[in-house]
Amino acid sequence: MRSQESLQSIIQNFNEVEKGLSNREAVEESNRCLYCYDAPCIQACPTGIDIPTFIKKIASGNLKGSAETIMSSNPVGASCSRVCPTDELCEGACVLNHSTKPIMIGDLQRYATDWAIQNEQVLFEKGKANGKKVAIVGGGPAGLSAARELARFGYDVTIFEAEKQAGGLNTYGIVSFRLPQAISFWEVEQVKSLDVKIKTNVRIGEDILP
Repeated sequence: MRSQESLQSIIQNFNEVEKGLSNREAVEESNRCLYCYDAPCIQACPTGIDIPTFIKKIASGNLKGSAETIMSSNPVGASCSRVCPTDELCEGACVLNHSTKPIMIGDLQRYATDWAIQNEQVLFEKGKANGKKVAIVGGGPAGLSAARELARFGYDVTIFEAEKQAGGLNTYGIVSFRLPQAISFWEVEQVKSLDVKIKTNVRIGEDILP
């Protein structure tokens, strides 16, 4: 009995530490945003997410639209909401730093993408087939991003991934109490929903010769 309790304690140690915003907290925080027309937060975001737009959609209750805005610019936006150094990037550029505290952009991004995950949303559709095929080596963030965009343009895409699961660093390189694997797997499924084929346990040069 004691060993079983110890096992449960160890498992809990790997559960996600940071808790997301409640509905009330998310609405209140999103209404603090000034929706700046020149949006320095966008300029500070490496993936160029339209931050004022996704926050305004949270304020208006359009959570799917908010998640679509995030994920359209960043196909791994759910993972980034947990691990991106927002205090140095988008939140660091927030104009409210001069008078009060910055908008909790990372937490709001997590709130919108968590809603999409919990409600099993498929955010994008594949494009009209153009008859062309593309092979992508590696199913990490870069490979998944390329695959998704190509699929939306109508390409028949196959990803070749050496590991057992796709997702790269987001799946294997970040501790679970900061980024649960389930988040990375959801982002992989968003890409697969566009009929992108992912062949795992395949090494180019070994299992497939160039």
